[in-house]
Amino acid sequence: MTKRKNKFIFYFLILLIIYGIYCAVIIGKNWDSFFFIGIGKDRLSYLLSLGQNSLNDHFVAKMYPGIYNTLSAFFLNIFPKSFELEGYHLINFTTSFFASVGLYKLTKEILNRECAIFAFFIFFLNPIYFGHMAINDRDTVVVFSNIWITYYVFKYLNFKLNKNKQYVYYISCLLALGLGVRFAFVATLLPIFIYALFILYKNKKKINFRYIVSDFIKVLFISIVIILLFWAPVHINLITEPINLINLSFQHGWGYPFTFFNGIIYESGKIPISYIFISLFFKIPEYILFLYLIFIIFFKDIKIFVSKFIDNFTNKVVFIFLNIFIPSALLIFNPFAIYDGLRLFLFVLPYVSIIAAITIFYLKNNLKNKINKSIFIVNGVLGIYFLIFFIGLTPYHYTYVNSLSGKYSNANNRFENDYWGTSLKELIKKTKKNKYFLSKKIIKLNVCGVSASTVKYYIKENNIENIIIVNENNEPEYVILTNRVPLSYNKNIDNKKHTCFNKYRGENILSVKRNGLILSSIKKIED
Repeated sequence: MTKRKNKFIFYFLILLIIYGIYCAVIIGKNWDSFFFIGIGKDRLSYLLSLGQNSLNDHFVAKMYPGIYNTLSAFFLNIFPKSFELEGYHLINFTTSFFASVGLYKLTKEILNRECAIFAFFIFFLNPIYFGHMAINDRDTVVVFSNIWITYYVFKYLNFKLNKNKQYVYYISCLLALGLGVRFAFVATLLPIFIYALFILYKNKKKINFRYIVSDFIKVLFISIVIILLFWAPVHINLITEPINLINLSFQHGWGYPFTFFNGIIYESGKIPISYIFISLFFKIPEYILFLYLIFIIFFKDIKIFVSKFIDNFTNKVVFIFLNIFIPSALLIFNPFAIYDGLRLFLFVLPYVSIIAAITIFYLKNNLKNKINKSIFIVNGVLGIYFLIFFIGLTPYHYTYVNSLSGKYSNANNRFENDYWGTSLKELIKKTKKNKYFLSKKIIKLNVCGVSASTVKYYIKENNIENIIIVNENNEPEYVILTNRVPLSYNKNIDNKKHTCFNKYRGENILSVKRNGLILSSIKKIED
Protein backbone atom coordinates (compact mmCIF):
# COMPACT_ATOMS: atom_id res chain seq x y z
CA MET A 1 0.00 0.00 0.00
CA THR A 2 1.12 3.55 -0.64
CA LYS A 3 2.10 5.91 2.17
CA ARG A 4 -0.99 8.00 1.44
CA LYS A 5 -3.29 5.01 1.93
CA ASN A 6 -1.51 4.04 5.12
CA LYS A 7 -1.92 7.58 6.45
CA PHE A 8 -5.63 7.52 5.62
CA ILE A 9 -6.06 4.18 7.40
CA PHE A 10 -4.18 5.49 10.44
CA TYR A 11 -6.21 8.71 10.75
CA PHE A 12 -9.48 6.86 10.12
CA LEU A 13 -8.57 4.43 12.89
CA ILE A 14 -7.76 7.27 15.30
CA LEU A 15 -11.11 8.87 14.46
CA LEU A 16 -12.93 5.60 15.16
CA ILE A 17 -11.12 5.15 18.48
CA ILE A 18 -12.07 8.68 19.57
CA TYR A 19 -15.67 8.00 18.53
CA GLY A 20 -15.63 4.72 20.45
CA ILE A 21 -14.28 6.42 23.57
CA TYR A 22 -17.00 9.08 23.28
CA CYS A 23 -19.69 6.38 23.09
CA ALA A 24 -18.12 4.54 26.04
CA VAL A 25 -18.30 7.65 28.21
CA ILE A 26 -21.85 8.80 27.37
CA ILE A 27 -23.69 5.45 27.29
CA GLY A 28 -25.60 4.33 30.36
CA LYS A 29 -24.96 1.32 32.56
CA ASN A 30 -26.21 -2.15 31.69
CA TRP A 31 -28.34 -4.26 34.03
CA ASP A 32 -25.53 -5.64 36.16
CA SER A 33 -22.48 -3.42 35.68
CA PHE A 34 -22.01 -2.70 39.37
CA PHE A 35 -22.58 -6.33 40.32
CA PHE A 36 -19.58 -7.40 38.24
CA ILE A 37 -17.53 -4.39 39.30
CA GLY A 38 -18.28 -5.52 42.86
CA ILE A 39 -17.14 -9.08 42.13
CA GLY A 40 -13.85 -7.72 40.81
CA LYS A 41 -13.25 -5.48 43.82
CA ASP A 42 -14.15 -8.29 46.19
CA ARG A 43 -11.72 -10.75 44.58
CA LEU A 44 -8.94 -8.17 44.30
CA SER A 45 -9.28 -7.25 47.97
CA TYR A 46 -9.19 -10.93 48.94
CA LEU A 47 -6.12 -11.72 46.82
CA LEU A 48 -4.15 -8.65 47.91
CA SER A 49 -4.88 -9.50 51.55
CA LEU A 50 -3.57 -13.05 50.90
CA GLY A 51 -6.95 -14.47 51.83
CA GLN A 52 -7.48 -12.47 55.03
CA ASN A 53 -10.39 -10.31 53.81
CA SER A 54 -13.86 -11.86 53.60
CA LEU A 55 -15.63 -12.63 50.32
CA ASN A 56 -19.06 -11.77 48.90
CA ASP A 57 -21.25 -14.75 49.77
CA HIS A 58 -23.69 -14.21 46.86
CA PHE A 59 -24.23 -17.62 45.24
CA VAL A 60 -24.07 -16.19 41.66
CA ALA A 61 -20.79 -14.42 42.41
CA LYS A 62 -19.35 -17.71 43.64
CA MET A 63 -19.89 -19.34 40.24
CA TYR A 64 -17.61 -16.86 38.44
CA PRO A 65 -13.83 -17.38 38.53
CA GLY A 66 -13.86 -13.63 37.81
CA ILE A 67 -10.38 -13.25 36.30
CA TYR A 68 -11.34 -10.38 34.00
CA ASN A 69 -13.38 -8.64 36.71
CA THR A 70 -10.44 -8.83 39.13
CA LEU A 71 -8.01 -7.39 36.59
CA SER A 72 -10.55 -4.67 35.72
CA ALA A 73 -10.89 -3.78 39.40
CA PHE A 74 -7.12 -3.34 39.59
CA PHE A 75 -7.09 -0.90 36.64
CA LEU A 76 -10.20 0.89 37.95
CA ASN A 77 -7.99 2.34 40.67
CA ILE A 78 -6.64 4.69 37.99
CA PHE A 79 -10.02 6.44 37.79
CA PRO A 80 -11.69 8.66 40.41
CA LYS A 81 -14.69 7.14 42.20
CA SER A 82 -17.07 9.58 40.50
CA PHE A 83 -15.86 8.31 37.11
CA GLU A 84 -15.95 4.61 38.03
CA LEU A 85 -18.64 3.49 35.56
CA GLU A 86 -17.11 5.42 32.68
CA GLY A 87 -13.70 4.03 33.64
CA TYR A 88 -15.11 0.52 33.57
CA HIS A 89 -16.55 1.19 30.12
CA LEU A 90 -13.16 2.40 28.91
CA ILE A 91 -11.45 -0.74 30.22
CA ASN A 92 -14.04 -2.89 28.43
CA PHE A 93 -13.64 -0.83 25.25
CA THR A 94 -9.87 -1.31 25.34
CA THR A 95 -10.26 -5.09 25.70
CA SER A 96 -12.77 -5.16 22.86
CA PHE A 97 -10.50 -3.05 20.67
CA PHE A 98 -7.64 -5.49 21.14
CA ALA A 99 -9.97 -8.30 20.12
CA SER A 100 -10.24 -6.42 16.81
CA VAL A 101 -6.45 -6.19 16.71
CA GLY A 102 -6.38 -9.94 17.28
CA LEU A 103 -8.62 -10.43 14.26
CA TYR A 104 -6.22 -8.31 12.19
CA LYS A 105 -3.30 -10.48 13.32
CA LEU A 106 -5.19 -13.72 12.68
CA THR A 107 -6.38 -12.68 9.22
CA LYS A 108 -2.90 -11.50 8.30
CA GLU A 109 -1.52 -14.86 9.45
CA ILE A 110 -3.92 -17.03 7.46
CA LEU A 111 -4.56 -14.69 4.49
CA ASN A 112 -2.66 -11.42 3.96
CA ARG A 113 -2.32 -7.85 5.24
CA GLU A 114 -4.85 -6.34 2.86
CA CYS A 115 -7.56 -8.84 3.85
CA ALA A 116 -6.60 -8.24 7.48
CA ILE A 117 -7.19 -4.49 7.21
CA PHE A 118 -10.59 -5.03 5.59
CA ALA A 119 -11.56 -7.64 8.22
CA PHE A 120 -10.50 -5.33 11.06
CA PHE A 121 -12.68 -2.42 9.96
CA ILE A 122 -15.65 -4.58 8.97
CA PHE A 123 -15.60 -6.20 12.41
CA PHE A 124 -14.85 -3.04 14.38
CA LEU A 125 -17.75 -1.26 12.67
CA ASN A 126 -20.17 -4.14 13.06
CA PRO A 127 -22.89 -2.33 15.04
CA ILE A 128 -23.71 -5.33 17.21
CA TYR A 129 -20.09 -5.72 18.29
CA PHE A 130 -19.33 -1.99 18.46
CA GLY A 131 -22.40 -1.47 20.64
CA HIS A 132 -21.14 -4.05 23.13
CA MET A 133 -17.51 -2.94 23.24
CA ALA A 134 -17.82 -0.66 26.26
CA ILE A 135 -20.76 -2.09 28.20
CA ASN A 136 -20.16 -5.84 27.90
CA ASP A 137 -17.65 -7.32 30.32
CA ARG A 138 -18.23 -10.98 29.43
CA ASP A 139 -19.07 -11.71 25.80
CA THR A 140 -16.44 -9.37 24.37
CA VAL A 141 -13.89 -11.10 26.62
CA VAL A 142 -14.99 -14.40 25.04
CA VAL A 143 -14.31 -12.84 21.62
CA PHE A 144 -10.92 -11.55 22.78
CA SER A 145 -9.87 -14.93 24.17
CA ASN A 146 -11.20 -16.91 21.21
CA ILE A 147 -9.51 -14.77 18.56
CA TRP A 148 -6.12 -14.60 20.26
CA ILE A 149 -6.10 -18.33 21.10
CA THR A 150 -6.93 -19.09 17.47
CA TYR A 151 -4.12 -16.79 16.32
CA TYR A 152 -1.54 -18.37 18.62
CA VAL A 153 -2.64 -21.90 17.69
CA PHE A 154 -2.01 -21.01 14.04
CA LYS A 155 1.40 -19.65 15.01
CA TYR A 156 2.08 -22.81 17.01
CA LEU A 157 1.18 -24.96 13.99
CA ASN A 158 4.09 -23.41 12.10
CA PHE A 159 6.15 -25.75 14.34
CA LYS A 160 8.92 -23.29 15.19
CA LEU A 161 10.05 -24.91 18.41
CA ASN A 162 11.91 -21.87 19.72
CA LYS A 163 8.68 -19.83 19.57
CA ASN A 164 6.19 -22.50 20.63
CA LYS A 165 7.13 -22.35 24.32
CA GLN A 166 5.90 -18.78 24.61
CA TYR A 167 2.75 -19.61 22.61
CA VAL A 168 1.95 -22.31 25.18
CA TYR A 169 1.99 -19.70 27.96
CA TYR A 170 -0.07 -17.21 25.93
CA ILE A 171 -2.70 -19.83 25.08
CA SER A 172 -2.83 -20.97 28.73
CA CYS A 173 -3.52 -17.45 30.02
CA LEU A 174 -6.12 -16.78 27.33
CA LEU A 175 -7.88 -20.08 27.98
CA ALA A 176 -8.08 -19.23 31.68
CA LEU A 177 -9.42 -15.76 30.86
CA GLY A 178 -12.15 -17.13 28.59
CA LEU A 179 -13.17 -19.91 30.99
CA GLY A 180 -13.13 -17.32 33.77
CA VAL A 181 -16.05 -15.59 32.05
CA ARG A 182 -18.10 -18.72 31.37
CA PHE A 183 -17.16 -22.37 31.20
CA ALA A 184 -19.10 -22.83 27.95
CA PHE A 185 -16.33 -20.75 26.32
CA VAL A 186 -14.50 -23.99 25.57
CA ALA A 187 -17.16 -24.82 22.95
CA THR A 188 -16.11 -21.79 20.89
CA LEU A 189 -12.69 -23.41 20.46
CA LEU A 190 -14.07 -26.54 18.78
CA PRO A 191 -13.35 -25.25 15.22
CA ILE A 192 -9.68 -24.46 15.93
CA PHE A 193 -9.34 -27.79 17.74
CA ILE A 194 -10.69 -29.64 14.68
CA TYR A 195 -8.44 -27.62 12.35
CA ALA A 196 -5.39 -28.28 14.53
CA LEU A 197 -6.07 -32.04 14.45
CA PHE A 198 -6.34 -31.82 10.66
CA ILE A 199 -2.97 -30.05 10.37
CA LEU A 200 -1.35 -32.48 12.79
CA TYR A 201 -2.68 -35.42 10.79
CA LYS A 202 -1.35 -33.94 7.54
CA ASN A 203 2.08 -33.49 9.13
CA LYS A 204 2.12 -36.66 11.21
CA LYS A 205 5.41 -37.84 9.70
CA LYS A 206 7.18 -34.56 10.46
CA ILE A 207 6.21 -33.88 14.06
CA ASN A 208 6.90 -35.33 17.49
CA PHE A 209 3.52 -36.18 19.02
CA ARG A 210 5.00 -36.54 22.49
CA TYR A 211 6.03 -32.89 22.24
CA ILE A 212 2.50 -31.88 21.17
CA VAL A 213 0.81 -33.87 23.95
CA SER A 214 3.24 -32.42 26.50
CA ASP A 215 2.38 -28.86 25.43
CA PHE A 216 -1.34 -29.64 25.52
CA ILE A 217 -1.04 -30.90 29.10
CA LYS A 218 0.95 -27.78 30.02
CA VAL A 219 -1.83 -25.56 28.64
CA LEU A 220 -4.47 -27.38 30.67
CA PHE A 221 -2.38 -27.35 33.85
CA ILE A 222 -1.39 -23.67 33.68
CA SER A 223 -4.91 -22.49 32.82
CA ILE A 224 -6.43 -24.52 35.68
CA VAL A 225 -3.88 -23.08 38.14
CA ILE A 226 -4.72 -19.51 37.01
CA ILE A 227 -8.46 -20.15 37.28
CA LEU A 228 -8.13 -21.61 40.77
CA LEU A 229 -5.94 -18.71 41.87
CA PHE A 230 -8.56 -16.09 40.95
CA TRP A 231 -11.59 -18.20 41.84
CA ALA A 232 -11.45 -17.26 45.49
CA PRO A 233 -14.65 -19.02 46.70
CA VAL A 234 -13.12 -22.43 45.87
CA HIS A 235 -10.08 -21.86 48.08
CA ILE A 236 -11.87 -23.56 50.96
CA ASN A 237 -11.45 -26.86 49.09
CA LEU A 238 -9.63 -26.87 45.74
CA ILE A 239 -10.79 -30.40 44.90
CA THR A 240 -14.52 -30.57 45.63
CA GLU A 241 -15.63 -26.92 45.58
CA PRO A 242 -14.86 -26.23 41.86
CA ILE A 243 -16.85 -29.34 40.90
CA ASN A 244 -19.76 -28.32 43.14
CA LEU A 245 -19.88 -24.79 41.72
CA ILE A 246 -19.57 -25.95 38.11
CA ASN A 247 -22.48 -28.35 38.65
CA LEU A 248 -24.44 -25.54 40.29
CA SER A 249 -23.74 -23.23 37.32
CA PHE A 250 -25.29 -25.79 34.95
CA GLN A 251 -28.41 -25.99 37.13
CA HIS A 252 -28.81 -22.24 37.65
CA GLY A 253 -31.33 -20.40 35.45
CA TRP A 254 -29.07 -17.78 33.85
CA GLY A 255 -30.30 -14.64 32.16
CA TYR A 256 -33.73 -13.38 31.15
CA PRO A 257 -36.47 -16.05 31.10
CA PHE A 258 -37.99 -14.95 27.77
CA THR A 259 -36.77 -13.63 24.46
CA PHE A 260 -38.70 -11.75 21.77
CA PHE A 261 -37.34 -13.09 18.52
CA ASN A 262 -38.57 -12.55 14.96
CA GLY A 263 -41.96 -11.39 16.19
CA ILE A 264 -42.56 -14.32 18.57
CA ILE A 265 -41.93 -14.75 22.29
CA TYR A 266 -39.93 -17.83 23.26
CA GLU A 267 -38.80 -19.22 26.56
CA SER A 268 -35.07 -18.53 26.59
CA GLY A 269 -34.27 -22.22 27.01
CA LYS A 270 -36.41 -23.25 24.02
CA ILE A 271 -35.33 -21.04 21.14
CA PRO A 272 -35.38 -22.39 17.54
CA ILE A 273 -32.24 -23.94 16.03
CA SER A 274 -32.38 -21.29 13.28
CA TYR A 275 -31.82 -18.55 15.90
CA ILE A 276 -28.25 -17.64 14.92
CA PHE A 277 -28.82 -17.60 11.17
CA ILE A 278 -32.02 -15.55 11.39
CA SER A 279 -30.31 -13.15 13.80
CA LEU A 280 -27.30 -12.80 11.50
CA PHE A 281 -29.53 -12.26 8.48
CA PHE A 282 -31.41 -9.38 10.09
CA LYS A 283 -28.63 -7.90 12.26
CA ILE A 284 -25.73 -7.88 9.82
CA PRO A 285 -25.37 -4.71 7.69
CA GLU A 286 -26.72 -4.93 4.15
CA TYR A 287 -23.32 -4.39 2.55
CA ILE A 288 -21.93 -7.47 4.35
CA LEU A 289 -24.88 -9.62 3.24
CA PHE A 290 -24.30 -8.34 -0.30
CA LEU A 291 -20.62 -9.36 -0.07
CA TYR A 292 -21.67 -12.85 1.02
CA LEU A 293 -23.97 -13.13 -1.97
CA ILE A 294 -21.09 -12.12 -4.25
CA PHE A 295 -18.77 -14.57 -2.48
CA ILE A 296 -21.17 -17.44 -3.20
CA ILE A 297 -21.87 -16.46 -6.81
CA PHE A 298 -18.23 -15.77 -7.70
CA PHE A 299 -16.60 -18.34 -5.43
CA LYS A 300 -14.89 -20.17 -8.29
CA ASP A 301 -13.29 -16.94 -9.58
CA ILE A 302 -12.45 -15.78 -6.05
CA LYS A 303 -10.81 -19.11 -5.27
CA ILE A 304 -8.66 -19.03 -8.43
CA PHE A 305 -7.56 -15.43 -7.84
CA VAL A 306 -6.96 -15.56 -4.08
CA SER A 307 -5.14 -18.91 -4.28
CA LYS A 308 -2.40 -17.12 -6.25
CA PHE A 309 -1.53 -15.21 -3.07
CA ILE A 310 -2.63 -17.56 -0.27
CA ASP A 311 -1.74 -21.21 0.30
CA ASN A 312 -4.44 -23.72 1.28
CA PHE A 313 -7.15 -21.14 0.63
CA THR A 314 -10.01 -23.66 0.50
CA ASN A 315 -9.00 -25.27 3.81
CA LYS A 316 -8.90 -21.86 5.46
CA VAL A 317 -12.34 -20.93 4.11
CA VAL A 318 -13.70 -24.20 5.50
CA PHE A 319 -12.17 -23.34 8.88
CA ILE A 320 -13.78 -19.89 8.82
CA PHE A 321 -17.20 -21.35 8.05
CA LEU A 322 -16.76 -23.93 10.80
CA ASN A 323 -16.61 -21.01 13.23
CA ILE A 324 -19.91 -19.72 11.87
CA PHE A 325 -21.85 -22.99 11.56
CA ILE A 326 -20.70 -25.08 14.52
CA PRO A 327 -22.17 -22.72 17.17
CA SER A 328 -25.58 -23.04 15.54
CA ALA A 329 -25.24 -26.83 15.44
CA LEU A 330 -24.37 -26.83 19.15
CA LEU A 331 -27.75 -25.19 19.90
CA ILE A 332 -29.30 -28.63 19.38
CA PHE A 333 -27.54 -29.79 22.56
CA ASN A 334 -27.43 -26.44 24.36
CA PRO A 335 -28.55 -26.61 28.03
CA PHE A 336 -28.42 -22.83 28.59
CA ALA A 337 -30.84 -19.97 28.02
CA ILE A 338 -30.36 -17.88 24.86
CA TYR A 339 -31.46 -14.24 24.89
CA ASP A 340 -30.39 -10.68 23.99
CA GLY A 341 -30.06 -11.09 20.23
CA LEU A 342 -26.52 -11.99 19.17
CA ARG A 343 -24.93 -11.03 22.48
CA LEU A 344 -24.00 -14.59 23.42
CA PHE A 345 -22.68 -15.23 19.90
CA LEU A 346 -20.41 -12.25 19.39
CA PHE A 347 -17.52 -14.67 18.84
CA VAL A 348 -19.06 -15.58 15.45
CA LEU A 349 -18.80 -12.02 14.12
CA PRO A 350 -15.01 -11.89 13.54
CA TYR A 351 -15.23 -14.90 11.23
CA VAL A 352 -18.25 -13.41 9.44
CA SER A 353 -16.05 -10.37 8.79
CA ILE A 354 -13.20 -12.41 7.24
CA ILE A 355 -15.38 -13.77 4.41
CA ALA A 356 -16.60 -10.25 3.63
CA ALA A 357 -12.97 -9.05 3.64
CA ILE A 358 -11.95 -11.75 1.14
CA THR A 359 -14.72 -10.62 -1.21
CA ILE A 360 -13.64 -6.97 -1.02
CA PHE A 361 -10.04 -8.04 -1.62
CA TYR A 362 -11.10 -9.89 -4.77
CA LEU A 363 -13.27 -7.04 -6.09
CA LYS A 364 -10.73 -4.30 -5.34
CA ASN A 365 -7.98 -6.12 -7.21
CA ASN A 366 -10.14 -6.94 -10.23
CA LEU A 367 -11.72 -3.59 -11.02
CA LYS A 368 -10.75 -3.82 -14.69
CA ASN A 369 -13.64 -6.23 -15.04
CA LYS A 370 -16.75 -4.06 -15.58
CA ILE A 371 -19.02 -6.39 -13.62
CA ASN A 372 -16.65 -6.37 -10.65
CA LYS A 373 -16.36 -2.58 -10.84
CA SER A 374 -20.16 -2.21 -10.84
CA ILE A 375 -20.46 -4.58 -7.88
CA PHE A 376 -17.73 -2.67 -6.03
CA ILE A 377 -19.57 0.63 -6.58
CA VAL A 378 -22.91 -0.83 -5.44
CA ASN A 379 -21.24 -2.18 -2.32
CA GLY A 380 -19.67 1.22 -1.70
CA VAL A 381 -23.10 2.87 -1.83
CA LEU A 382 -24.46 0.28 0.62
CA GLY A 383 -21.45 0.94 2.86
CA ILE A 384 -22.06 4.70 2.90
CA TYR A 385 -25.76 4.15 3.65
CA PHE A 386 -24.76 1.90 6.53
CA LEU A 387 -22.26 4.41 7.98
CA ILE A 388 -24.89 7.16 8.01
CA PHE A 389 -27.34 4.84 9.77
CA PHE A 390 -24.58 3.66 12.14
CA ILE A 391 -23.82 7.20 13.29
CA GLY A 392 -27.54 7.81 13.82
CA LEU A 393 -27.60 5.05 16.45
CA THR A 394 -24.99 6.71 18.70
CA PRO A 395 -24.35 5.32 21.30
CA TYR A 396 -26.87 2.45 21.14
CA HIS A 397 -25.40 0.60 18.17
CA TYR A 398 -26.31 -2.84 19.52
CA THR A 399 -29.99 -2.07 18.78
CA TYR A 400 -29.26 -2.28 15.04
CA VAL A 401 -31.34 -4.33 12.62
CA ASN A 402 -31.02 -3.99 8.86
CA SER A 403 -33.63 -2.86 6.32
CA LEU A 404 -34.53 -6.46 5.44
CA SER A 405 -36.39 -6.67 8.75
CA GLY A 406 -38.69 -3.86 7.62
CA LYS A 407 -38.93 -0.22 8.61
CA TYR A 408 -36.49 0.43 11.45
CA SER A 409 -39.02 2.45 13.45
CA ASN A 410 -41.17 -0.71 13.62
CA ALA A 411 -38.31 -3.02 14.65
CA ASN A 412 -39.70 -3.27 18.18
CA ASN A 413 -42.51 -5.41 16.72
CA ARG A 414 -39.97 -8.03 15.68
CA PHE A 415 -36.93 -8.02 17.99
CA GLU A 416 -35.90 -6.84 21.42
CA ASN A 417 -33.93 -3.66 20.96
CA ASP A 418 -32.56 -2.00 24.08
CA TYR A 419 -32.21 -5.24 26.02
CA TRP A 420 -29.31 -3.75 28.03
CA GLY A 421 -31.43 -0.77 29.11
CA THR A 422 -28.55 1.67 28.56
CA SER A 423 -30.87 4.37 27.20
CA LEU A 424 -32.37 4.81 30.69
CA LYS A 425 -29.60 7.28 31.49
CA GLU A 426 -30.79 9.58 28.72
CA LEU A 427 -34.48 8.93 29.41
CA ILE A 428 -34.41 9.72 33.13
CA LYS A 429 -32.34 12.84 32.53
CA LYS A 430 -35.19 14.09 30.33
CA THR A 431 -37.64 13.99 33.26
CA LYS A 432 -35.86 17.00 34.79
CA LYS A 433 -37.23 19.17 31.97
CA ASN A 434 -40.65 17.57 31.46
CA LYS A 435 -43.82 19.26 32.73
CA TYR A 436 -45.27 16.03 34.12
CA PHE A 437 -42.32 15.60 36.46
CA LEU A 438 -41.49 19.19 37.42
CA SER A 439 -44.04 19.45 40.24
CA LYS A 440 -43.09 18.53 43.79
CA LYS A 441 -45.87 15.92 43.85
CA ILE A 442 -44.63 12.37 44.48
CA ILE A 443 -44.83 10.36 41.27
CA LYS A 444 -45.25 6.59 41.40
CA LEU A 445 -43.31 4.85 38.66
CA ASN A 446 -43.40 1.17 37.76
CA VAL A 447 -40.85 -0.62 35.55
CA CYS A 448 -41.21 -3.21 32.81
CA GLY A 449 -38.39 -4.87 30.87
CA VAL A 450 -35.79 -2.75 32.64
CA SER A 451 -33.79 -3.01 35.84
CA ALA A 452 -35.40 -1.20 38.77
CA SER A 453 -31.95 -0.75 40.32
CA THR A 454 -30.73 1.03 37.17
CA VAL A 455 -33.72 3.38 37.27
CA LYS A 456 -33.08 4.12 40.94
CA TYR A 457 -29.40 4.70 40.22
CA TYR A 458 -30.14 7.39 37.62
CA ILE A 459 -32.90 8.96 39.71
CA LYS A 460 -30.34 9.38 42.48
CA GLU A 461 -27.61 10.56 40.09
CA ASN A 462 -29.92 13.28 38.74
CA ASN A 463 -31.01 14.36 42.26
CA ILE A 464 -34.66 13.65 41.48
CA GLU A 465 -36.60 13.47 44.75
CA ASN A 466 -40.23 13.22 43.64
CA ILE A 467 -40.09 9.92 41.71
CA ILE A 468 -40.41 6.63 43.56
CA ILE A 469 -40.38 3.09 42.16
CA VAL A 470 -43.40 0.97 43.07
CA ASN A 471 -44.87 -2.34 41.91
CA GLU A 472 -48.18 -2.86 40.11
CA ASN A 473 -50.09 -3.36 43.37
CA ASN A 474 -49.28 0.20 44.54
CA GLU A 475 -51.20 1.96 41.74
CA PRO A 476 -48.34 3.46 39.69
CA GLU A 477 -49.20 6.46 37.53
CA TYR A 478 -46.42 5.90 35.02
CA VAL A 479 -44.33 3.03 33.75
CA ILE A 480 -40.80 3.12 32.37
CA LEU A 481 -40.20 0.41 29.80
CA THR A 482 -38.39 -1.14 26.85
CA ASN A 483 -39.83 -3.71 24.48
CA ARG A 484 -38.56 -6.71 26.41
CA VAL A 485 -40.99 -9.39 27.49
CA PRO A 486 -42.60 -8.72 30.90
CA LEU A 487 -41.40 -11.04 33.65
CA SER A 488 -45.10 -11.70 34.33
CA TYR A 489 -45.60 -13.11 30.81
CA ASN A 490 -47.78 -16.23 30.71
CA LYS A 491 -47.76 -18.09 27.39
CA ASN A 492 -51.15 -19.65 28.18
CA ILE A 493 -52.81 -16.25 28.58
CA ASP A 494 -50.80 -13.59 26.75
CA ASN A 495 -50.36 -13.40 22.98
CA LYS A 496 -47.06 -14.05 21.21
CA LYS A 497 -46.28 -10.33 20.91
CA HIS A 498 -46.99 -9.40 24.51
CA THR A 499 -43.95 -7.18 25.11
CA CYS A 500 -43.83 -4.37 27.67
CA PHE A 501 -44.70 -1.89 24.92
CA ASN A 502 -47.92 -3.80 24.23
CA LYS A 503 -48.79 -4.65 27.82
CA TYR A 504 -49.46 -1.06 28.89
CA ARG A 505 -51.97 1.23 27.25
CA GLY A 506 -51.27 4.92 27.44
CA GLU A 507 -49.46 7.92 26.04
CA ASN A 508 -45.68 8.03 25.70
CA ILE A 509 -44.75 11.04 27.84
CA LEU A 510 -41.02 10.72 27.19
CA SER A 511 -38.97 8.47 24.98
CA VAL A 512 -35.46 7.85 23.68
CA LYS A 513 -35.37 7.34 19.92
CA ARG A 514 -32.70 6.55 17.38
CA ASN A 515 -33.40 6.60 13.65
CA GLY A 516 -37.12 6.70 14.45
CA LEU A 517 -37.12 3.64 16.74
CA ILE A 518 -38.28 4.01 20.36
CA LEU A 519 -35.69 2.33 22.59
CA SER A 520 -37.21 3.17 25.96
CA SER A 521 -40.07 5.33 27.12
CA ILE A 522 -42.17 6.51 30.04
CA LYS A 523 -45.90 5.97 29.60
CA LYS A 524 -48.77 7.51 31.53
CA ILE A 525 -50.80 4.46 32.44
CA GLU A 526 -54.44 4.36 31.31
CA ASP A 527 -57.05 2.14 32.95
